[in-house]
Amino acid sequence: MDEVRDGNPTNCHDMFRMTLDLFYHLVDELKQHGYLKKRKGRVDVQEAVAIFLYIVGHNTRMRPVGDRFQHSTETVSCKFRRVL
Repeated sequence: MDEVRDGNPTNCHDMFRMTLDLFYHLVDELKQHGYLKKRKGRVDVQEAVAIFLYIVGHNTRMRPVGDRFQHSTETVSCKFRRVL
């Protein structure tokens, strides 16, 4: 998330198929309406949404996403299902 937030603005569009402002707005809306809540653990709501959008936007499997976000495939699968 740091490279998306602090890097080139096109990184967010390339990874999530939306601008950074729209990504933050989506996360805020999901939290505001109670669809996603902050839980204990290493992965916050922003990263869970990022994992979901990356999988859906690129039609990719859990293992490359785990490598990209530095999480186990079990964590990636859990966060994907949580957002879904």
